[in-house]
Amino acid sequence: MSRDSHATRRTERYYARFPNTGSEGNQRLANVERFLELVKQLHAHYHHQLDTALVSTHKFNKCQKYFVQALRTLAPDYKNLMSLSQFEELIKTADTEATRDLDDDDDFAMSLIELFLFNIQNFRLLRHYVKMNILSTLKQLPQSLETDSQRRVREDVEVLLSSWGILLALDTDLQRLEHPNKGDITDSFKDEHERNYFEGVLSLMPKLIDLANKMDFVLTKYYLKTPLNSV
Repeated sequence: MSRDSHATRRTERYYARFPNTGSEGNQRLANVERFLELVKQLHAHYHHQLDTALVSTHKFNKCQKYFVQALRTLAPDYKNLMSLSQFEELIKTADTEATRDLDDDDDFAMSLIELFLFNIQNFRLLRHYVKMNILSTLKQLPQSLETDSQRRVREDVEVLLSSWGILLALDTDLQRLEHPNKGDITDSFKDEHERNYFEGVLSLMPKLIDLANKMDFVLTKYYLKTPLNSV
């Protein structure tokens, strides 16, 4: 069977969901068309916000080696910077200590930690947007009108959000993370413990980028594969 024949049968099965009952059937079909347009608009906003976040991560990647030096300056033994909660606590402590007297190196190091957390927060906001706006909208479509492809996309979105949430959890052990694209780390490492630590922390951002890009691709499939776009 040809590809066009498959598309025709898929379209016929889809329109069978809307019985020929005059204005009622037409209204239901119109509602679904408006629903798909809403999903497309929500996705477009997500895509725009993702592009902005990626520009920021690119800027961070350009000063990655200085970030590594900052970690060495602020946490020589690494024990106090194993999770995002500890990174955030470091910033809070520095901000609330009225008597703190940082030299230029420490001040620069702290600014890089803040830049790191700023990028993490961007991905936290992206995830929140998908969960509260896009996924909640996808769940509003009655299952009787949902195609198999749309159902799979909705389920994929839920899986990606779960993985995304684990990465952003405040207690996630960053040292255990691993990603092949950690950037060009030219610094020499004192030992295996130091290597594991830096590679773990530097794996967080590319793993978040991967998830965000996968989400972008999955959402595109939701409305591009619907039979409404095949006729």
